[in-house]
Amino acid sequence: MSLVLRIAEFLLIAFVLLLFARVAINLSALFVRDWKPRGVMLILVEVVLSATDPPVRFLRSVLPEINLGGARLDLSVLILMVAATILINVLAAMPRS
Repeated sequence: MSLVLRIAEFLLIAFVLLLFARVAINLSALFVRDWKPRGVMLILVEVVLSATDPPVRFLRSVLPEINLGGARLDLSVLILMVAATILINVLAAMPRS
């Protein structure tokens, strides 16, 4: 059972890191409008987006965006990060045998 918990914990940590990479990609696309990844970077961007897109899309369909004046705030990635971090802490607190 300990091995299963460690693997689940590792996968959740990897998922949180992928979510951080997704935020960095989105910020890059936001601030540098003509940024288009090429070569190895294109492959990395595709891996990050395809790994994180299904849960983000699901949360976006469930949770509405928050309107802040003329801007809309999407909290789906943040909620996924918090939920995954809580799960990591729960798994780390479980007794290892």
